[in-house]
Amino acid sequence: MNIGIIVYSQTGNTLAVAEKMKETCIAAGHTAEIGRITVEEPEKADAAVKLSHIPAVKGYDALILGAPVQAFSLCRQMTAYLKQMQSVKGIPVACYITQGLPKKWMGGNRAYKTMRSLCMKKGADPMRIGHVNWRSDERDAQVADAVSAALKFVATAKA
Repeated sequence: MNIGIIVYSQTGNTLAVAEKMKETCIAAGHTAEIGRITVEEPEKADAAVKLSHIPAVKGYDALILGAPVQAFSLCRQMTAYLKQMQSVKGIPVACYITQGLPKKWMGGNRAYKTMRSLCMKKGADPMRIGHVNWRSDERDAQVADAVSAALKFVATAKA
């Protein structure tokens, strides 16, 4: 299977999870590629997000989307990407969230709901495969769980 892992990562945390997912998918015999969403610099908090790189979704058998929580919500960059993304009808989609605040209800749940809603408008009903709290003592286990869930998602998407 050809897996597209599309992420926005400002600090590198979300990207680090994507890289582990990619390595695991490749080790399992799949092809996997990370597509990074990038923005024009400098980005101002009160300005509209201008994406400088919009990863394509065509050509993948399954997609994994990853994004951080910012200001108790899905980051503006992933929101802008999902609004511009091509239709993903017929492509299995999974999502994961990273955040710094200690509880999922501190923006993580809202971020996932936003990702899900925007994906549904593009024809997919995404599976939630992970939620990583970067400041948690459980972070390594959360990353491992997200990577394991990604591999299970890929196996299920293949069937």
